[in-house]
Amino acid sequence: MRRLFGLLASFGLFACGGLDQPPVTIEPPAGEDAQTAIVEAAGPDAGAMVTVDAALLTAPDAATPPATTVRVMTWNTENFFDDVDDPKREDTVVTTEEMDAKTAALAKVIQAQDPDVVSLQEVENEMVLQRLAAQTGLPFVALVPSYDFRGINVAVASRLPIARTVSHLGEKLYAPDGAGPYRWARDCLEVHLTAPDGRELVLLVNHQTSQLDTAAGDVKRQAQANRARSIADSLRTDDPSRAVIIAGDLNDEPSASSIGLLVSDGQWIDVATDVPDAERYTYVYNTPRRYDYLLPDAATAAKRTSVTIVHGDEVEAASDHSPVVATFAW
Repeated sequence: MRRLFGLLASFGLFACGGLDQPPVTIEPPAGEDAQTAIVEAAGPDAGAMVTVDAALLTAPDAATPPATTVRVMTWNTENFFDDVDDPKREDTVVTTEEMDAKTAALAKVIQAQDPDVVSLQEVENEMVLQRLAAQTGLPFVALVPSYDFRGINVAVASRLPIARTVSHLGEKLYAPDGAGPYRWARDCLEVHLTAPDGRELVLLVNHQTSQLDTAAGDVKRQAQANRARSIADSLRTDDPSRAVIIAGDLNDEPSASSIGLLVSDGQWIDVATDVPDAERYTYVYNTPRRYDYLLPDAATAAKRTSVTIVHGDEVEAASDHSPVVATFAW
């Protein structure tokens, strides 16, 4: 199976638990596999973007028969790093054995849920993403290296073909009260997938500013949510037949103002409210909390057939977050 590789020439930004950092340049690779494609930039100041890797794998040799459902998962993988020191990042360097064990633990949980597409957070680079994709049977991947000074990024692994990927890095973000400008903590990665009937499914993968940013974290998350909502609304306005899902670790609980900006008017639905109260958490810090979300547009949400937050020993062995999984009739 032929693969396309590449990296982004980008800059440095705020990471979970860190502070804003000066720009960092990532050098593109050389060699026969270092082919590049265009990932579009969108939104305010998007001219700062450059040619980056579309990060797609080719389809399996055998065509997959059309499905009657689409199963979507989002998961913060918690520090999914490789065994190579990146001198331009404050990355965690693990042993090869630790990387292999982490990949296997993540893959075990993903395989058990059998999603068609997974929104991922805290993935260091395409190499670890490719390894995870290979073990989970999800042959299409997308990742655009972000500003994060630790090198943790958002990503997608999918059984559905990826038609295009849009990066929103470089945008200036403002809270509803005009506070700002701020930037994305990581990217807001817009991934257009081809669903079984040929319609588009668009994931907006987010990993918003950490709760450890106690000085300005609340207003930054409001600005990030405000912009994510405007992108999602535009996608639906441009093509109402699209299914659009805002996904990821939003680093706020459902009662927070940033989450209200996304769901308060009923146009975008927090489907995890279907989950029983006792299981409706994705992270534990002193008490159970919910930071991770699947927020489809209302028309798509109405077609959900099941929603689960996955807990248990295998999840805890792989990450400090629990995945949210939803199945939609298609």
